[in-house]
Amino acid sequence: MHRIALVTLLMSLYACAPPASEESVVDESSGQAAQETRPDADYGARTAVIASVQAVLDAINRSSPDLLRSVMLPDARIVATGRGPASSSTVDEMADRLAEPGQAFVERMWSPQVAIDGPIASVWAPYDFYRDGEFSHCGVDAFHLIEADGEWLVQDLIYTVRQPPACGMHPDGPPRQPDSAPNPRTRSLR
Repeated sequence: MHRIALVTLLMSLYACAPPASEESVVDESSGQAAQETRPDADYGARTAVIASVQAVLDAINRSSPDLLRSVMLPDARIVATGRGPASSSTVDEMADRLAEPGQAFVERMWSPQVAIDGPIASVWAPYDFYRDGEFSHCGVDAFHLIEADGEWLVQDLIYTVRQPPACGMHPDGPPRQPDSAPNPRTRSLR
């Protein structure tokens, strides 16, 4: 348990660091801090990290507990804040909610900011959330991931639950409605 808390703390501290494309260096001649740029994280790793994060959203959108479990570590935590006290759940609790009959959900992120350092990564992205085709809320998703055996797995997801203007709507507007009949399920996920 202490190891999980330590990993989460270290990843949170890393998420607050400057972007991977900038590095502070001291100019020895002046003693002043200078900005030095270096190439962004490997494109393949960035693509894989975003794909893992998108798989979490796909699991929500498809009500797929198996997909959710396949991209999250078994001890992963999901924390929501912004609507009353913060609430926390395990990946199994969230997967169980996905398996229950209920409403149809659509969660979309855009403009993800990705930071990668070796086997750890963080993704920060605005999102909007729809329940049965109706806007519910928006906010920011913050994911921390760990690379294990060549796969990027989500260690934790922390998200805010807000309403405009405190957060923005997706730049493409509301999601397209499916051509099929509405989903008769009646559960609540978020």
